[in-house]
Amino acid sequence: MLNRVIKNIEEYDVDVIECPTLRNLDNVKLKTNNVIINLFDVMDFKNEELPLIQKLFPNKNILVITPHKYGDDVEYIGIDFLWWDVYNQYDLEYDFQLESAIRDGKYFLRPKKFISYNNSEKIHRTRLKEFLERKDFINDGWFSYKAWNFNSDSIQLDSLGEFIPSGKINLGLHLTSYVSLCTETIFDSHDSLDNVFLSEKIYKCILGFQPFFLLGQYNTLGTMKKNGFKTFGNMWDEVYDVRRHNTDRLNSALDSIEYVLSKPRKEIHQLYYDNIDVMIHNYRHYFKYRKKHSEYVKKRVIEWIEMH
Repeated sequence: MLNRVIKNIEEYDVDVIECPTLRNLDNVKLKTNNVIINLFDVMDFKNEELPLIQKLFPNKNILVITPHKYGDDVEYIGIDFLWWDVYNQYDLEYDFQLESAIRDGKYFLRPKKFISYNNSEKIHRTRLKEFLERKDFINDGWFSYKAWNFNSDSIQLDSLGEFIPSGKINLGLHLTSYVSLCTETIFDSHDSLDNVFLSEKIYKCILGFQPFFLLGQYNTLGTMKKNGFKTFGNMWDEVYDVRRHNTDRLNSALDSIEYVLSKPRKEIHQLYYDNIDVMIHNYRHYFKYRKKHSEYVKKRVIEWIEMH
């Protein structure tokens, strides 16, 4: 994974460990005193990961690459969701023909109003499902729920009955709906997480040329805008993003979602194409920012290696 960014990293005087978390990592054999740990999942750092690092790697120089903020306990490089795409399972490049096809889509009505993937069960995803059912919106979109469970209360969408790598995107569903109801991995507070955690879910909305409601932590949309992406305050109320209380934020988001999904498909179609330049900007900016972020990580890693 890291060697996708730094060629021949195995030639450096460093050990590289790459995994979602360290929870199931045992019997690590190191050849150097310098250890780079690339973690890319949700974790409770202070109570779980830090004690494991201290136990597994005593007296070692440690650099952690992580989407979390660690404080002063260990040297780390803070990353965001675009780092994930650096080593995903395919290389997406800017596609002018796809962008052109999206523009030409203004002549055709899409069959669904929204798309929402909810593979694993979480409280905010359950609340969204209940809301869509109560308001009779559930059949107006592409919707999955507990899709990895394959039991009686799961709602399957495009699964063939086996695990779907998170690096894959079903563009067909994005291009036949207008709006993404994106339920991020974390919605409420997390023990040691004082920053916004963004996963691959949001970049799929961007690569699918869709405006999105982002059901995530406080100030998640603000983080996106800070990174150069545009959001959709011209299309609906985004005040939910600055509601600190979890219940208030969710209820406010559902109010905005109801405002849009109550509209006929033709009105949502017009709303989408009146703001198509925002989606085009985000698609183009994605590739620029991915490259910039990759170069940032590479620079920081090499500086750390040279210091040790």
